[in-house]
Amino acid sequence: MKLLYSLFFVPFAVFVLTTTSCTQDPCQKNKIDCKNGGACSDGSCVCAYAFEGSLCENRITKVFTGSYNGTETDTVATTVKLSVTESLVAADKIQLELAMMMQKFSTYSASVKHDGSFLIADQLLVNKTDTFHIKSDTLHIYGSGKRTDKTLNYILYYVASPDSVGHDSMRRRVTGSVTK
Repeated sequence: MKLLYSLFFVPFAVFVLTTTSCTQDPCQKNKIDCKNGGACSDGSCVCAYAFEGSLCENRITKVFTGSYNGTETDTVATTVKLSVTESLVAADKIQLELAMMMQKFSTYSASVKHDGSFLIADQLLVNKTDTFHIKSDTLHIYGSGKRTDKTLNYILYYVASPDSVGHDSMRRRVTGSVTK
């Protein structure tokens, strides 16, 4: 009986102890080093907000950067050029510079989300000189959009407040589609 016990139980116990108690964490085993505040879980990186990639090495804004050409439409279609750069202020921000008819028109910033959408919070336009033939002391912009492959589709709202000279307030909705 002792021989039978030694032949079956001891090898089985050794097998169970060596395979279950010494399993190495896949993150440590594969020496996975997640970047930019990412954390390794079950052998892959879980990225912090505003970063993506297998090691969280890329800002989510990276896919947006570049030059785009297309049209904006409110009452008529206008050819536009949109340049997108990553913001130095925050990892989830991009800077958009819009040019119409080869002339710089406006610059504004947007927050980017992991699903490819972006949000332009209410902000004062940098260049508001006679925009849309609007005479106003303050011209604000806000809107949203979505990136699919190499195309940005967006809706912008331009809002002019009444000014001290008596010009009325105005709100204008513009849709755009530009491609890299």
